Amino acid sequence: MVIHDSSVWIEPKIIKEWYQLEVISQWDWDSKAICFKQIGNDIISYKLCHHIADAEKQPYLSCKTVDIITDEMKEELINQGYTI
Repeated sequence: MVIHDSSVWIEPKIIKEWYQLEVISQWDWDSKAICFKQIGNDIISYKLCHHIADAEKQPYLSCKTVDIITDEMKEELINQGYTI
């Protein structure tokens, strides 16, 4: 399983379904952090989104927040240097 970093561009015309981290804004009080990364003195909180591109539907790109992660997802995030 591949979980893409928040700064990676994914081309929906090529990749139709993917998981990607998104930074949680300090003003977003509803999202639940899945993982964290320390950069310098700052701790960045991330949520995990499951994106699906489908040209047949509107809106063409859907994004659902993943609230519960699998052991495989945990392992991938830890391997990428995130703290769960």
